[in-house]
Amino acid sequence: MWYNTSDLLKNQLVDFLKTVDPLNPVYMMAFSGARGNLSQVRQLVGMRGLMADPNGQIIDLPIKANFREGLTITDYVISSYGARKGIVDTALKTADSGYLTRRLVDVAQHVIIRELDCKTKNGIRLNYKKENSKIEKLIGRVTAKPIKSPKTNEILIEEGTTLTAKELTKLDFSTDIILRSPLICESSHSICQKCYGWNLAQNKLVELADAIGVIAAQSIGEPGTQLTMRTFHTGGVFTGESSNQVRSGSSGRVLFDKNLKTTIARTIYGEIILKAENNAQLFILTEAHKLLVIKVTPEMLIFVRNQSEVTKGELIAEIPSNNKQTTKEIKNVVSSVSGEVQFQNLNTAHIDSLTTNGLLWIATGQVYDIYPNMSIKKTGQTVLKNNAFAQTKILTPLSGFIKYTNRGENLDISLISDFALFSYNQLFKYQEKPVLKLSKNYLFTLVTNNEQKFQTHRTLAQLLTKKYNLPIPYQVFKPKKEKNNYIIKPVYPHSFFSSTSSLIFETSTNLDEDFWDKKILFPGETVDEHIQITQLCCCEIIKVENLQLTIRLNPLTNFIVSLPSKTTITNVKRNLDLFNNSLGFITLENNEKGTLYDAEEPFISTYIGFNENTNIVGFRSAKKISKFNKLQQSFVSYALIYQFPITFNQSNQNLSQVTTNYFVNQNQYIEQYSVIATISNIVAQKMQIRNVKNLEQRPSRLLISTEKNYKNYVVPPSSQISTSKFIVIDDKVNRDEFAGYSGYNTSSLTNSSGLEIRISVPFFISIGTRIFVQHGSLVKKEESLCQLLYNRVISDDIISGLPRVEKLFEARIDKNKGVLIENPGIVKSKQEDKGKISILEKQNLKTYNLNEQDTQILLKKGEIVFVGQPINVNMVNPHTVLSIYFKYYCSFYTAQRATLLSVTNIQILLLNLVQDVYQSQGVDIADKHIEVIIRQITSKVKVLRFNIDTFFIPTEFMEFDQVNYINKSLKLVNKPLIEYQPILLGITKVSLMTESFVSAASFQETTRILAQAAVEGRIEWLRGLKENVILGRLIPAGTGFKSFNSTSLLNVRLNT
Repeated sequence: MWYNTSDLLKNQLVDFLKTVDPLNPVYMMAFSGARGNLSQVRQLVGMRGLMADPNGQIIDLPIKANFREGLTITDYVISSYGARKGIVDTALKTADSGYLTRRLVDVAQHVIIRELDCKTKNGIRLNYKKENSKIEKLIGRVTAKPIKSPKTNEILIEEGTTLTAKELTKLDFSTDIILRSPLICESSHSICQKCYGWNLAQNKLVELADAIGVIAAQSIGEPGTQLTMRTFHTGGVFTGESSNQVRSGSSGRVLFDKNLKTTIARTIYGEIILKAENNAQLFILTEAHKLLVIKVTPEMLIFVRNQSEVTKGELIAEIPSNNKQTTKEIKNVVSSVSGEVQFQNLNTAHIDSLTTNGLLWIATGQVYDIYPNMSIKKTGQTVLKNNAFAQTKILTPLSGFIKYTNRGENLDISLISDFALFSYNQLFKYQEKPVLKLSKNYLFTLVTNNEQKFQTHRTLAQLLTKKYNLPIPYQVFKPKKEKNNYIIKPVYPHSFFSSTSSLIFETSTNLDEDFWDKKILFPGETVDEHIQITQLCCCEIIKVENLQLTIRLNPLTNFIVSLPSKTTITNVKRNLDLFNNSLGFITLENNEKGTLYDAEEPFISTYIGFNENTNIVGFRSAKKISKFNKLQQSFVSYALIYQFPITFNQSNQNLSQVTTNYFVNQNQYIEQYSVIATISNIVAQKMQIRNVKNLEQRPSRLLISTEKNYKNYVVPPSSQISTSKFIVIDDKVNRDEFAGYSGYNTSSLTNSSGLEIRISVPFFISIGTRIFVQHGSLVKKEESLCQLLYNRVISDDIISGLPRVEKLFEARIDKNKGVLIENPGIVKSKQEDKGKISILEKQNLKTYNLNEQDTQILLKKGEIVFVGQPINVNMVNPHTVLSIYFKYYCSFYTAQRATLLSVTNIQILLLNLVQDVYQSQGVDIADKHIEVIIRQITSKVKVLRFNIDTFFIPTEFMEFDQVNYINKSLKLVNKPLIEYQPILLGITKVSLMTESFVSAASFQETTRILAQAAVEGRIEWLRGLKENVILGRLIPAGTGFKSFNSTSLLNVRLNT
């Protein structure tokens, strides 16, 4: 709004000066191109407008004055932010831009025009639309294929024609044009005249021996150097361009085209609007019954509805600026108050995102975290200062002696129970260990505290049996869906086997090792189409040779596990409930497939103990021996150590304070179910409870609202009370008064004669938002409510964009790189909460797992996806794109063809990404300059495997043309070809790997490069411009032609 107002004043001044005073000094300076521009003129006549703070964020309060009127102290301080940023940018960013230019020159200085035509049959496809195509991108390029009329099939532009503005007038239709490009030029170490096209300074084909590499580097680096001053000139002023507004030319009714497709969106002010998805039309039927036509383009924002009435000059739509690079971002919305969640017009049926726009209200109140089952004050009660509004009692589940320890501010309380007697259990000795006989058939060895092995279970005794082990090593398998059934496989020495105990055979059908390894075969099955299984056995792979598996069938034994009954464990009088509910038999086993056990090691162990849900942390045992009729009878008793599950001192950040009162002393004996302490929530000031809501969630929460959370309005008897569920600020509540608060209308609940609202805070939630709370849930201040997905402009200044350009040219890998589709298919399902999406491909179902932090999935269920299409909102990584495309194309073509196709795709991607950064500030750079640099960083391949005929080692980088030449020679003599894959390298790496070691040594790592060149005995051919200048030679203009270097193997163009 501020920007548009100031921009309107600027346009009026420009129109006035243009017609009345064209010789005005300010007007001439702004439009001469020598100094100044319209951004300074706007600050002279309108207002300085919105400014940016040191972090780059827009300050809400604009500077309303202009330089002509003068600035206040506050305006001057705010302006200082931008001035400081401009000075720093001038000093530092210019150096970064200059260094980028130097690296670009170094990587492309040897690229010159060496031949007239490389005779390539390839080209790049460019979509031409007559309405909005920039003809500047086409002028000076040479066609690779003829352009035909879609109606008559007549050739309008011949192949090899240089496109001019006159030639493009023949195209009155939209079509795809195949153009020659430096990206697909087949000239070795250079570019041909046809693929490069015009020299843009002379408007004619580039001449032979022109150093187009240096021209390209300067054309890319120079705009960054010059535009560094932009921040200084504008002084931190918000430089966002206003969208092109479409206003109604006459009053009338709006009619939508039936083919118009729209989605619901909203402005930054919360206004619901429509966003167009396709090209269509919008009509205005005037009062004079005339029809005004407005063209609708994709992404256009429409502010009117179908069949609505508009007046002359009213805003109809906006066309967003298309030179802004945006990215999808996620932002968490946190609650500014504590209270209860209320939904208004929100459809949360879909877990992924909302399907409707609506409001999320927070009805204010005080929210507390409480213990479960607390006694809470009721509605209408008054709680005095330092009194409790919620309280709970801590009971002991068993009788015994109290023991507690102080750990700082916390108090840990334990209880030692009475001794529990195992009745009529006889104690024997077995291998010098005490054995407890339980019932008739079960013997248990006593376990002391020192022998405890399991942290989740507290065990008293272990079952003494040899039923669940073997005298030799063995493996255990457990069939699925069979509870107590186990399969045992003895592990015999190899000499033990005979023809009767095992069978060895070779497979002839299934070669899958995972399928046969440890596979259980049951009687009645048939193996390998001729072997009939007569007894339970297990497969063991002995040998894998010549795609053939040698398998041995080992006999197995079935075990049925039976456990003792629980009814005869103990006979106690005190603490009976605890023993009966938690004491029992515990079976511990290893369920992994094919677990190997040593001889005599049991695979199942049975214990008498307490389950993990009790708070028993230990026990003490006592033995008693009595003699009667010369028979010695023993009794075993246990005292349990019970740890209370809570720590008796917790703080609460709310207005209340948690206090704990104790009713026990150290070593005091207490009975079962006695109260040992109370935990109370104390209020810091007097509170009249108006409403209470106890929500049994985790953690348990309590909402208390008081009179401060409500607002009452008097409504005369003659007036009608509003029946709206929600009241917003400035709604009329009676004849003379407007609502001063937003809130939930509670008049119908309280039967009040006036209007009563519960003060609430609204949050507007749009389509696609992920909701974290439910209707009626309780939230505290600063807790997350939802997650918004929105588009953000990546770079609003070329200074911010230069690091992005450098990152692309240096081929750096993003930390949070996006996930891409590897094969075409259809989205079968997606689980955004788990970060999983399944794609139904041609032959299988592929599941992609995303990181937990990047689970925002862009695809929809049932959507058709293509190779390289992004799944999540992260930045696209060119390395990943190249790898995915190469792997995909290798399934159809040879390695050479797959490399050409995948490299061309990544080259087009890099070209568009670099152009997006420059075009975001309206800087136009010819595509051919960027294509020359991209050609250099995509010209290498990486060797994958060692080839004895070539002696190239894995991970070595080679020129793609050189590999093709060598492979062609190897193919003629029937030798194995070099296996390779395309690689993307940065401009620094490519500069150091150039053919000329003199050029590379003058750039970086001088000692290493010269030493390596000396060891390898390399020859400097002095082909480039840089190495000739370094050695003091004249620049060899015209001697870099192909005809002068035809004897070099590296410069022979292959006919592929």
